[in-house]
Amino acid sequence: MAQKGMTKPHPTLDLDALETTVTDMQSGKYKRKTVRYAESDQSTVLTHDQIVRKFIVLIMKGGNKDTARRIMDKTMEEIKRRQVREFHRATESQKLQIITDPRKIFNQAVNNLKPVLLVTSVKRGGIAYQVPVPCPEKRQLFEAMKIIKAALAEKTNSRIPFHEKLATIIMDAAEFKGKAMDRKIEILKNCERNRAYAHFK
Repeated sequence: MAQKGMTKPHPTLDLDALETTVTDMQSGKYKRKTVRYAESDQSTVLTHDQIVRKFIVLIMKGGNKDTARRIMDKTMEEIKRRQVREFHRATESQKLQIITDPRKIFNQAVNNLKPVLLVTSVKRGGIAYQVPVPCPEKRQLFEAMKIIKAALAEKTNSRIPFHEKLATIIMDAAEFKGKAMDRKIEILKNCERNRAYAHFK
């Protein structure tokens, strides 16, 4: 980037700040100013989120990112639709506890699925042992998304659309239940079964 461009302010991405800017423009108080170009990972779109972007890459097949992105957009719309429906059915006190932002629900699901421990193969005397080791913070995010993908890959008899199935898995995980949460518990149980080999790490 040119040196001249470095003095320009960053673009505004906060939706509340943008709403204030629109109000100022309508009232004539807004002063036009030059800002930097937005980075490739910056957006004000509802479904834009760094973790969501990584998950799109994870579920992508054959390099077809557009298809994966459309699936994720439909999933977010489905989550939003279900939460808004529940919001309108709830009482006034219950409405305060209902989250309608699909990005927050997805992030909550991922955080709930992050494993603290994993098993890794360690050889001792020609024998491979499954040894429980702490899961690094950076890897926890990847493992949590892999759990969602694995739960999504499970075959079911019902003909539920792909995005609806994904929405159900995400919403269940956000509430500490469902297939994805069962997989996380199984990982922790596996670590518990092999704790006798923890000194091999």
